[in-house]
Amino acid sequence: MGGRTLTLEKIKSYLELRIPVYEFLNDHQDIDFTPVVSETAAQESVLTHLKESKIIERNAYYARLFLKSYISLIEKLGFELSEELYEIYCEPVILNAQELCPTDTDVIKYPIGGFDEKQPTEISKLGSLPFDSVLIKETPKVISGINTTGLRTWEAALYLSNYLNNKKSPPYDFKGKTLLELGGGTGLLSLSLLSYYHHHISPIERLVLTDGAVSVFDHFNATLKLNGISNSESQSPGIRCQQLLWGTTNSSNPESFIQDPVPNVDVVLAADVTYDSTILEPLCSTIHDFFTYSGTKVAIIAATVRNEDTIRDWENELEKWFRAPSLAWKVKDRCLKPEDIDSLVWFRRGTPEIRIYEITSSIKT
Repeated sequence: MGGRTLTLEKIKSYLELRIPVYEFLNDHQDIDFTPVVSETAAQESVLTHLKESKIIERNAYYARLFLKSYISLIEKLGFELSEELYEIYCEPVILNAQELCPTDTDVIKYPIGGFDEKQPTEISKLGSLPFDSVLIKETPKVISGINTTGLRTWEAALYLSNYLNNKKSPPYDFKGKTLLELGGGTGLLSLSLLSYYHHHISPIERLVLTDGAVSVFDHFNATLKLNGISNSESQSPGIRCQQLLWGTTNSSNPESFIQDPVPNVDVVLAADVTYDSTILEPLCSTIHDFFTYSGTKVAIIAATVRNEDTIRDWENELEKWFRAPSLAWKVKDRCLKPEDIDSLVWFRRGTPEIRIYEITSSIKT
């Protein structure tokens, strides 16, 4: 974050994302904190957001860590401290707050309106949330990466969500198309397209969220409700959840065939599904089946380069399954240092390179 300015918009977004406080209030970095510390009005604006966004209610321990560091930073930089800020910090609900257990959930608010800091704030007709953000219930210990299991949103999903939702210059035209997500997980990618792309860029016809674990669908349906979105195939866009086991959709292979791929899918999407070399062949097989049997014309897969051997195995599988003349693949976009993105979206220091792969069909329909 060297050479950046911490604006009110950014600090509010980082609080909603539950970013560790030391990562954005670290005065050893080259950051201009003036907009959020110099005036008591700015301090009170941050405090109001802390309360109105239910951060104190949902995770008082995080609020305590933030307030302690925020007050310390204001005093260290020699600015006048708002009395209300200190009074809130001294309240028992804050001072006595305990860290959440690994199984406790927190509600994280993700910015999904692209990487431009000045995002639109039009209020959604579907609920009280603005189109440019979504809420997802997650387990904080997993978000912190402390050797626990549970639902979490991964970096490539956050990157791809904002990459596709570039209103000024959208990289793809999804107007009137059916989109299908593989390995939906928390549903951030699908939810971002339903909430933002459909309303701000072009209307989507239908969205299908798939995963191998049916438990994901209960979570996704609850997430839709949390964001004021109705799960209905009859509304626009139509929303459907379906279990899909990779490597089981090729009818010409009776040994592994279990189900047909979802019919009439224009675009296949996935994020952070390339983490294990053992799943890459069935993943590619399934994507290939969508091109063969479902009329798919493009697949967009975001991958975080955590392991060079695994990403090499992934690209070898791509070369094996998607070759000319009928199919082709390429690296559509790459972000070498996600942490350098200066926006409301946050990527932690040391986040590996993120690549977006595009697979296309040249077959005319």
